Amino acid sequence: MATRPDITIKPNQDNDLIALLNEQAGFSTVSAGTVLVVQNKSDNFAYVQESNQPTVNFTSGKELQRSWQYETNANAPGVRVTCGGTECVVGVEVL
Repeated sequence: MATRPDITIKPNQDNDLIALLNEQAGFSTVSAGTVLVVQNKSDNFAYVQESNQPTVNFTSGKELQRSWQYETNANAPGVRVTCGGTECVVGVEVL
């Protein structure tokens, strides 16, 4: 398992977490179906959706308040993270 650098999630837009993780230099590639532990590190709510389809509802999915974590399923086709209003920061651990 490896904890990656924190990721800033832009508000009111689709954020493909797998793609954002794969943009981080010096780390192994992450593929769909990899179990991730996502932790919200900001005061704004973050939302996690297990999907490979772009989202347009930025306040749907598993709601994470500050410090809350969510572990994705091994069969998730993809992972999206969104937030409304202002940007948020998430930490991700790759299991």
